[in-house]
Amino acid sequence: MGNKNSLNAQKTFNLYYNGTKQNLVVYEGTQKDEINSSIIEILNIPANEKIIILNENGYPVVLSSYLPDGIQLFIEIKKTFTQKVSEEKTQIQIKNKVLNGINWNWNFPSNTSHKLKNDKLTVYQQTNQTLSHCYGNLIMEKGIYYFELIFENLWCCCLAGIGPVDEIYKKGLKEKLNEDDERNINTYFLNNIDFHSLWNANDSHNKGPVHAGFYVNCDKNLLVIVDHQLKIEKKRINYDAKWKKIAPLVYFKHEMQITINGPCTKSLPEFIQD
Repeated sequence: MGNKNSLNAQKTFNLYYNGTKQNLVVYEGTQKDEINSSIIEILNIPANEKIIILNENGYPVVLSSYLPDGIQLFIEIKKTFTQKVSEEKTQIQIKNKVLNGINWNWNFPSNTSHKLKNDKLTVYQQTNQTLSHCYGNLIMEKGIYYFELIFENLWCCCLAGIGPVDEIYKKGLKEKLNEDDERNINTYFLNNIDFHSLWNANDSHNKGPVHAGFYVNCDKNLLVIVDHQLKIEKKRINYDAKWKKIAPLVYFKHEMQITINGPCTKSLPEFIQD
């Protein structure tokens, strides 16, 4: 006859989260999902958050009811690439006291299928419906600027860069194009950039995340797009000298989200040649 106590062996897991300790009793044979949901519940972690479990050395742990009694488990919220990069940039800014950047966010998209969240720092489409363009409220007229965007995923139908915000110029361009479709006015320059192909080449499928930097020299009518993470230049292109006011501009379809990563700085990154 088997040992009845071994079938009902219980362990105490010592959970550490957000500066506090919580003990959790687990019986051998308890399913992983049940332990996971119990951890989320007793630590008051929002149900939509994903967690990662680490040991005392900072290594990920596979959750199981057969873990040793008295084990120390450190619980962290699993963060997206966008969240990690944004937090890292904030820490660097605080460390270097580079807090004099220009804060900006997205204006409302051209179609209701696209939404804003995260204090208007993220524009996204939750389900694949329509194409929509979205301007940022960062108006660039003179001097140099550098801003960053994070594409949590990247599909073929995505263009990104800058566009004119001069209403007089747009009116003249509409007459030149001889069309009433505002998409052409906002995106004809973006088509020359072909942003998606800079990272995906001939692959039209989902790719991400992409951390892109955009350097603008208004005096030279110059836009330089870089892979900010790898510090590699991707595209160098001149925009129309008639543009007196420009702003960040994206145009996309599919299930995507594009987030502004920190303030815009009026400086030339060391890895870009002006």
